[in-house]
Amino acid sequence: MEHLPADEYLRIRKKNASRNFVVNPTLKANLAVEVKGKRVLDVGCGNGSLTLKLVEEWGASEAIGVDTSAEMIITAKSSNPDGKPVTFVRVSALDLQSKDEFDVAIAIFMLQLTSSVEELSKVLQKIAQSLKPGGTFFAYVPNGIPDLKTSEEDKVKFGVQLVMNPGPRHDGEQIKIAFYINGRPAVESTMTFFFRETYEKCLREAGFGQIQWINPIVSEDGITACGKEFFESYLNPPIDIMFRAVLEAN
Repeated sequence: MEHLPADEYLRIRKKNASRNFVVNPTLKANLAVEVKGKRVLDVGCGNGSLTLKLVEEWGASEAIGVDTSAEMIITAKSSNPDGKPVTFVRVSALDLQSKDEFDVAIAIFMLQLTSSVEELSKVLQKIAQSLKPGGTFFAYVPNGIPDLKTSEEDKVKFGVQLVMNPGPRHDGEQIKIAFYINGRPAVESTMTFFFRETYEKCLREAGFGQIQWINPIVSEDGITACGKEFFESYLNPPIDIMFRAVLEAN
């Protein structure tokens, strides 16, 4: 799994219109009620800002953030000086050892960093193992539809662009993600483009059901700042999408 350097990650997030006006509001709309009073696992927690928000703003009783990047975990730990019930651990999702411990698990822009369907399946099985029966799992992923396209203007408007390979999409292909600040290249990474059907198949094999795809929303602040039309190319169809799944009881 490939990760951005922590300093680049922080710098890009601050300038990212899609993150600030679409992703964050969508997360709040779907997670704030769901995590209240719950124990939450944040897989691929990055700098820990969302992990902290789960407790500080949305009322989770405890949150555990895990990431493979030592640099990210150091940054995350430094962001919790008040000792809130938030813990950060350096561990790969493939090496999670918890069993039936969490009410909710989240993986925000993490699953596409797996290198193959086999690795995706293993990660989802580990997440399922960590959840209590009936627990919920939320993920935010690139929208796995065969005709997904992005435009050149996206890199200026949203600070990020999926650089598509020529021809139609195919399941499991490697795609470049280019990040920009003020329209200028900042850093590049790669991801695996999984179709929605692949996510659903792997989720069911891991024991999840009640799979729902959730379209992103734009915040009122985003509409005020940029206008509704600004987000059309990002939302129709959505470049990124969220899903919710429930771990079925054995």
